[in-house]
Amino acid sequence: MAMTLQDPPTRVIAALAALIGALAVIAGAASSHMASGDDALRLDIAVRYAMWHVLAILAILALRPGRWLAPLVWLLGIAGFSGGLAAGVFAAPSILQKVTPFGGGLLILGWLIAAISCLRPNPPA
Repeated sequence: MAMTLQDPPTRVIAALAALIGALAVIAGAASSHMASGDDALRLDIAVRYAMWHVLAILAILALRPGRWLAPLVWLLGIAGFSGGLAAGVFAAPSILQKVTPFGGGLLILGWLIAAISCLRPNPPA
């Protein structure tokens, strides 16, 4: 099934997911080459969560055309969770690190929205 990128929200969400995928690869390289100990572990967790959710975003956009609420919530969750973990590693202001649990909550909420979306029929073409 081909992903349809007809509506602007879908195109923007797919592009942002792709950019996050690139950032996850960069963070993974930083984790393996520049970080150690707890910092490397935090970056590794941030990378894994980001990349898995990027794949989920692209899958939902492909399988459920026009249903972009879960992918949008996942984007915000990735920014909060993975971004918060990375912020701690790169000594960003502590306020950025405090969004990590909220980001995790958004990732969970995105999965619940995706589940509900999958139970609903696709709108007629």
